[in-house]
Amino acid sequence: MKPIIGWVILSLILLYLLLIVAGSFESTRAMAAALPLGWWHFLKRNVPQITWNWNLFLTALICSGILLALGNWLLSSLFERTRPPDSVNPASQKWKWRWTLSIYVGMWLLFAIAFAAVGVVRHSAWLLKEPRPWYEERLNHYVELRSADVTVQEIMSENDNDPKKTRETFLATKMWRRPNKLLCDEFDLILYSNTSNKIETVVLIPRNSRALRRSAFLVWSPAHYDVDRPMSKLQSTLAELDAKYGELNHKAPSR
Repeated sequence: MKPIIGWVILSLILLYLLLIVAGSFESTRAMAAALPLGWWHFLKRNVPQITWNWNLFLTALICSGILLALGNWLLSSLFERTRPPDSVNPASQKWKWRWTLSIYVGMWLLFAIAFAAVGVVRHSAWLLKEPRPWYEERLNHYVELRSADVTVQEIMSENDNDPKKTRETFLATKMWRRPNKLLCDEFDLILYSNTSNKIETVVLIPRNSRALRRSAFLVWSPAHYDVDRPMSKLQSTLAELDAKYGELNHKAPSR
C-alpha cells in the first residue's frame, strides 16, 4: 500500500512541475501560486458568504441520531443471529457501536465522492464547450505601459514628433514583448500638439484594462510624466488636456 501512495504522490509532483515548465513566465508564476493553495483562496472567498439554516442542521442531527440508533439495533440483531457462537471470546459476539459509526461515515464519504465525480464531469463538459480561453494572464500594468511608452517615444523620435506620421506608424507597429500583436490592438493613443504641430503631450490608454493587475493609464509631456494614473481620472485628464490644446489633438484609432 505504501509504495502505491508514494508513486501517486510522485506522479502528482511531476505533473505539477510539467505544468509549470510548459507555461510562460506569467502563467508559471500564477500556476505556482494557485495550484498548491488554490483551495484555501476559494474557501477564504466563499466561506464568509455561507448562510447557515440551523433548523435544518438540528433536524439533520436528530435524524442522524435516530438512524444510528435504529441501524445499530438492526445490525446487532443480525450479527447475533448470523455469527456462530464463540466460547473463547464471548465479547466478540456483540456488535460494536464504532462499526455502525464507520458504516455511517463510509456512506457519507461515498456520497461525497459521487457528488464530486458528477461535479468534475459537469465542469469538464462546461470547460470543453467554453469558447473563451481557460486562463488569461493578469499583466503587470507598469511594465506594459512602460514598454508601450518606450515604443511610442521611438516612433515619435523617428517621425520628428509629427502627429500624423506618428499615428500612422503607431497603427502598423507590433508590440516588443508580444510581437504577435499590434500595439494599437492593446492601447489607444492620443497625441496633443502645440501650435507648431509638434507632439507635446501623449496619453496612452490600455484597451483591456481588466487584463491588467491594476487599471491605470499613462500621461507624458516634457514637463510631466505619470505612468500610474488611475483609470478613474481618465475623463478629467482628457477634459483638462482638451481645454488646454483645443482641437490640436490626434487620436490613433483602434483597428
